[in-house]
Order: sequence, then structure tokens, then C-alpha cells
Amino acid sequence: MRVVGIAVVALAASLLACGRSTPVVAPALPEARVAPTQPALGASRLNPAPSGTAIQIDDMSLSVTEVVFPADAIVRDGSFLNPTPEPASDYVLVGLAATCNLPPDSSCRLSGLEFSLVDKAGIAHNPRLWIAGVPGKFEGSEFFGGATKSGYLIYVIDGDPGDYILKYEAFFGGEAYLTLQ
Repeated sequence: MRVVGIAVVALAASLLACGRSTPVVAPALPEARVAPTQPALGASRLNPAPSGTAIQIDDMSLSVTEVVFPADAIVRDGSFLNPTPEPASDYVLVGLAATCNLPPDSSCRLSGLEFSLVDKAGIAHNPRLWIAGVPGKFEGSEFFGGATKSGYLIYVIDGDPGDYILKYEAFFGGEAYLTLQ
């Protein structure tokens, strides 16, 4: 049997060496079937966690607790110095709860700069940190293990808040994505 195999290989080689242009077709290998993997809930913009779901990221649990839209009157009533949004834009207040999951003698830190709203086109919008007088506005600070810090992040958006995803990006860590619905 081995002699026949060697003879077939020799015949094929001689046919190729004679200038014949017959293609040599190798048998197809079985295709490896890899199931598409979905990123973990909240770990990707393509699979954001729903509002109200706590997502563990770094040493914290984050969740969207409430969305107030439109919030133009609330921001306007906070201070006459707060800017009016551009036409066709509105303020939205995104309620956020962050729980530090470290031991009581360790702390977490949030400033608000770690968050952005990503629209359908993939453009990230930064929070409006310099808005004054809004009750419950999220204020950045240090908070210790077991404590929960909450408040509203303030954004200006075009359209419906359901078209936006809240993105958390740690300065030296991971990312988390939460819907506003």
C-alpha cells in the first residue's frame, strides 16, 4: 500500500514537472466551528447593561438609577448662570449610584470625568460639570468601602435619552456600559 502511495506522488510530481498546468487540489480540512462570543453584560457598547442593573467594574458597582428628561427647567432654575442648550438640544440628568466594594479601611474615588454619554453614531459627550444649583448633582469625591455615592450627571443631548449609552472609563482600568432605559 505504501508503494502505491509513493507511486501516486511520483506520478503527480512528474506530471507537474512536464509543464502540465493541471491544478492540484488538496482535500479541504474540516472547518473549525467557533461559536460567536457575546461580550459580558455591560462590558461593551454592543452589550450594555440595562438601567437599574449593577455592573461590577474595578472596585465598584455602578448602576443607572434614574433618567430625568428633559431637565432644562431644573438646570435653568438652579442658576441664571447655567447656559441654555442649543436649539433642538436638551439637558438630561442621569442618576448614578456607585458602591465601593473594598474593605471599610480602603477607598474608591470618582470625579465624574470618568463618564460620558455615547450616541448612536458612536460620539462620546462629556458631562457638564460646571452647572450650578441642581439638587442632587453628582459631586466627585473619595468614598470608603461599603459606602454608596449617588447623584445626577448632567449632559446636553440631541434627541431621546434611549439613544444614548452611559460609558464609564477608569483612568487606569476597565470600561463599563449602561443603557439609560
